[in-house]
Amino acid sequence: MRSRSNISNKKATVLVTVIMLITAMSALAVGILSAMGSQGVFGQNQINRIKAEQLAKGMFWKLYYQRALTGTNPTILSTETLDGRIYTISASSAGSAGPGGTATVTTTVSY
Repeated sequence: MRSRSNISNKKATVLVTVIMLITAMSALAVGILSAMGSQGVFGQNQINRIKAEQLAKGMFWKLYYQRALTGTNPTILSTETLDGRIYTISASSAGSAGPGGTATVTTTVSY
């Protein structure tokens, strides 16, 4: 026959074990959710960089076209709103400072 204190000790051990498992599983769940959130932020940053790169390329070709039409070195400043984020794009050409008399073009995008 088992004593009452022996059964109580086993119940207490099981309770402590269950609490430790729940705590460990909660910590694991929080870690996974945190990693998923970080991945989402990283993915959005990549999307923003791709948009900025495409806007810079577009501004380069706009500058190229304006320079071809006017024969001058224009400076262009523009803003675009994509998915609620404002992108400011600037492009300028610096005469014939490049190799072989080509123009150096500087394009900057901030968001």
